[in-house]
Amino acid sequence: RQQQQQQQHQQQQQQQQQQRSGRRNRRCPMSLGAAGHETDADFAFLEKASNVNEVLQICVERLRELSVGELVSGVHLVAKIAEADAHNLPSEGGAGGSGILRDGRFEQLLARLRDRIDELDSPRHVMRILWALGKLNASGRQCDAIVAGVALKVQPMLRQFNSMELSNSLWGLARLARGGPSSSGTDARLTQLVSVLITEGTSRVTMFSAQCLSNSLWAIAKLEFGGTA
Repeated sequence: RQQQQQQQHQQQQQQQQQQRSGRRNRRCPMSLGAAGHETDADFAFLEKASNVNEVLQICVERLRELSVGELVSGVHLVAKIAEADAHNLPSEGGAGGSGILRDGRFEQLLARLRDRIDELDSPRHVMRILWALGKLNASGRQCDAIVAGVALKVQPMLRQFNSMELSNSLWGLARLARGGPSSSGTDARLTQLVSVLITEGTSRVTMFSAQCLSNSLWAIAKLEFGGTA
């Protein structure tokens, strides 16, 4: 009887440990493999961050020393945690998208990324920043300047994009679109960026997964006809 009690106690401890581990994984989405959210060197400095507040605080404290990839990863992780919050997953210290956009630290992070955007040289970084800004429904001069900077950098690296990077970039741009095409500088650059991504994607459409194709078609429809996400 005593042995059975010990075994039950051990099983309970193991279950509690697994539950705690699961909560940690859900709080910090850096390790998620889907849609390009895998852990890599750009996320290393955020290893101990488990909520939006901690991500922003770490980014602001190290703002001047972060690479452009790390700046992108900071914005990206903020958006991932906001997404987890929206699905009612435990993400203590998190905030809704509108709250994040009003946070002065997030504004500082975007401003620093805007200043370094000409160093962008990776399709993965392009995808992450466009996806993140779209997920957060970001707007304003910092966001517009980042998108404009991305538009200037994308053309030389188009052939390096994989299908996921193309579709997620389009998805982010569709979320950022402010209605139909416009002749204003920012909207014109956004339209140009969308055009080159669609052209590149069309030439490789047979390589798209069902999810990538679905995301791309949704984005194209929204960008052409307007509407809300």
